[in-house]
Amino acid sequence: MASEAAASRGNVLGSVSGLPPEIWTMIGDEIQGPKNLSALVAVCRAFCDIFTPFLFARKVLKLNSFRPEEINSQGLEPTLVHTKDFEVRVEEFMFKDFTYDVSMNDEYVKFVVKVLKQMPNLRSFSWHDSPHEDHIPSTMLRDKTLITTLQSCKSLAHLYVSFEFQSTNDEEHALNCSFPVSGFGNLTSLELYNIGGREADEINGITAALSSSPHLKKLGLGLGWNVDCEGIPEILLIRGEGDFLLDLCTRYHALEKLPLKLETLRLGHGVFPSTDKPDSGNFLAKLVNMNGLKTLHLFNGLIRGDDDEDAYLMVDWALFDECVQLRQLVVSRLGPDLRIWLNTIRQSVEELIVTDHYAFYESGLKQFDLLRLPNLSYIFTREVTAKKEPSTWSDTDSDSGFETVSDSDSFSEAESEAESGSGPGSGSGSHTDELDTGEDPESEPEIILGQPLRGSQTITVLDRLHDHGVNLKRLGICLDLENSWVHHRPAMHR
Repeated sequence: MASEAAASRGNVLGSVSGLPPEIWTMIGDEIQGPKNLSALVAVCRAFCDIFTPFLFARKVLKLNSFRPEEINSQGLEPTLVHTKDFEVRVEEFMFKDFTYDVSMNDEYVKFVVKVLKQMPNLRSFSWHDSPHEDHIPSTMLRDKTLITTLQSCKSLAHLYVSFEFQSTNDEEHALNCSFPVSGFGNLTSLELYNIGGREADEINGITAALSSSPHLKKLGLGLGWNVDCEGIPEILLIRGEGDFLLDLCTRYHALEKLPLKLETLRLGHGVFPSTDKPDSGNFLAKLVNMNGLKTLHLFNGLIRGDDDEDAYLMVDWALFDECVQLRQLVVSRLGPDLRIWLNTIRQSVEELIVTDHYAFYESGLKQFDLLRLPNLSYIFTREVTAKKEPSTWSDTDSDSGFETVSDSDSFSEAESEAESGSGPGSGSGSHTDELDTGEDPESEPEIILGQPLRGSQTITVLDRLHDHGVNLKRLGICLDLENSWVHHRPAMHR
């Protein structure tokens, strides 16, 4: 029956213009937006057959928009058979006439399972979880029927789970934010952000999934650690030794598996590329074949340990020395250690995205002056820009869509959500910069005047770059439209 349908569809495709089905598939992949696809579907029967699978390839389900007593009374759309990318969102339940209760989870899970069974072509499953009810709705993800249904989907290649972790001292609530992945295999992409399970259990589950996915190309991990949101940037509150990544790599290596040939690696909160433990060497190379890595996202922002002192996370950049194909780097901050590593070891980087907010006169901005990346084609920064009144400040985010590495997306996002220090043995929370930068890390922030293009007092990253960004193809910055935009627009025309 299926072969007859495929043959019939092939005849329809061929009758349109004589082009083979593969060409129409390529055309469908290039068409952007549901409006364009809807218009094509309405043209004629042949186009309807061709483009309907593309129109309904992505489905988003907002569970909190449905009442539990009515969600399973609705019939399912026949177009689910075309779904390849299924995203479930669980946000705060806002109905006025009832209060959420954990007993409602069964009805919601039953509906998700019913939907999944109507998606024979599913390739990607995402779950974004931010319900704000002590994370009890998050336990839906641990339902055995749901997990079994997902694991039985042979076409599933991309798995993404993100929790919006709330500040809580209740271990049980934190443990609700976990998803067992040990039974999944043959994945090409695995992303788990703000997970709150016991670290030993999470490591065992993740390594099992990784060992069963030898062709994995993208890995993103982040723990559900608390943050101090009072200031800018936010401060990550450290717990334990912060050796989750080291322990994960060690555990994976013990399974005698080859390093994964990843193209993208995203390391969020609590998954730190550094350790205080001696003789650890390049532990990351036990997990990742560094030669093929093209995209690296990581958090290297402010942290606070048990001593209540704030410091920037020390990253051992030497772990990434062999990343000869690295093209995109997303970090929380551009510190002297990272800038030196980029200038000397990894000049291949073409896209640099810095997610932390910088104060206008912050001394750390001098690192942009000293940056030398000959292939840089895109840069993204967030700067606090000055208005006409000297005492007034604005903090305007760019529309680029990037989030900190720790937020899944974005860095999300993450988080996925997102700086100083380097060298073997450098630890998270250390104030020591082992690189000789000629700078006093304890000195007061100094005023950086930079080299404005036209003598203006308004400064952005374009003024700080040594070539003023003349070779950039894309730019993401925060601009004050009354001042900065007027200043930079003439230069952009050139």
